[in-house]
Order: sequence, then C-alpha cells, then structure tokens
Amino acid sequence: DGPLLYVSFGSLGAGDVELLKRIIATLGKTRYRALVNVGGYKDQYTDVPGNVIVESWFPQPSVIPQVDAVIHHGGNNSFTE
Repeated sequence: DGPLLYVSFGSLGAGDVELLKRIIATLGKTRYRALVNVGGYKDQYTDVPGNVIVESWFPQPSVIPQVDAVIHHGGNNSFTE
C-alpha cells in the first residue's frame, strides 16, 4: 500500500465538483491512497478509483494524525486541527 493522503478544500471548495473529480482521477493514476472530503456532493462521484475513498465528511482531527500528507485549501481549521 502506498502513502495515505487526506484531501479537503472545505465546504466552499467541495462545491467545485469538476476540480475535485480531476484531482481524484489524477490520484487514481498514482501509488497513493487517498481520503477525499467532497462535502454534500458525494452523490456526484460515481466513478472513483479503487485507491480513493470519497465521503461527505471525515473526522478531521482524528484523520490528520493517521495520514502521511494533507492537501487542503489553507483554512483556519485545517491548520489548527
């Protein structure tokens, strides 16, 4: 298994479904495993690679210590959690 990434762009960023779909497709071509927070738009993600898990919410303070890297939008909660 490859390194585990956590991807979250906050509630506003989750609304950019096309961007997140491109990120997910790109991650699918890598050796990385990824948890991707897609907010309230989970139903729009029907073609997800096997190494990527999409959810509408992750318990971020619990997830961050468990992953190898975090890709985020730079929001205050992402930095403080």
